Amino acid sequence: MVMGCVFKHHVYLCVVSTAMLAGLSLITSHTKAYAQNQKCGTVSSDGSGVVNEPIVCDRGETTVLNTSSGSSKIEIKMNMHPGEEAAVTIKNRADIIATKKLKVTVTGWSGKGPVIKVLSGGELTLKGGVDVTGVGVTGKVIEVNGGGTLMLMGESKIKVEGSGTGLVGVQMGGTEKLMMMRNVTFEGVTEGINIKGSMGGVMVMGLGGTTMTVNGKGSGVNGVVGIKVEDTKAIDATVMGLKIVGEGTGSGGKGVEFIGTGKGGRGR
Repeated sequence: MVMGCVFKHHVYLCVVSTAMLAGLSLITSHTKAYAQNQKCGTVSSDGSGVVNEPIVCDRGETTVLNTSSGSSKIEIKMNMHPGEEAAVTIKNRADIIATKKLKVTVTGWSGKGPVIKVLSGGELTLKGGVDVTGVGVTGKVIEVNGGGTLMLMGESKIKVEGSGTGLVGVQMGGTEKLMMMRNVTFEGVTEGINIKGSMGGVMVMGLGGTTMTVNGKGSGVNGVVGIKVEDTKAIDATVMGLKIVGEGTGSGGKGVEFIGTGKGGRGR
């Protein structure tokens, strides 16, 4: 792995490059199939694209996510659904493609996060990117776990406020993939991406000169971290093709940090 980092006055710049895993398929082939689940596929919305309920896709088929209106975005306002667990849940090998921008506002939501979940082999491709904004999320904003895949093809921004320290932009396990084809910004977080697991191989990849910006809240010697890998046994983490920039409080800001008790926590 080749990595260069500069950290000065609470601002860090880190470029990570590594060899690509053999046989990795960057773009999953998709077929045209449409879910019958009313919370997936073409979801009911008003004229401005605000959907009537959170999105849940839990069938092992390929689905194009759309709204019943002609709006250019898919918008979810969680104050309208205060008791729901998440704004978007993709699971059980569901393969979802959203061609429109996904926008989620979390202010007024009683949930604590994650706002978006990609679990149990699910795949979510956001061609228009994603914006998450608001106050009140704790823990993690997006969770990709259980072998899930998240692909951000459009510029994306995660901006959360008033949540204190310790907030993670994207939480991953040990066998997931996160691919970013446009610039991604995290604001108000302590860690942009956290990878925590014991076994398996996980990948975070940027394509086409992707920049990941992390501006957030650290504490004391624990500054803001772009990507943190926490290994409890022997995880194989690959980070490649990203320029990581950011700033925040705390004195120990880092672009990429590997910690843990096992023999893993390494990049390629």
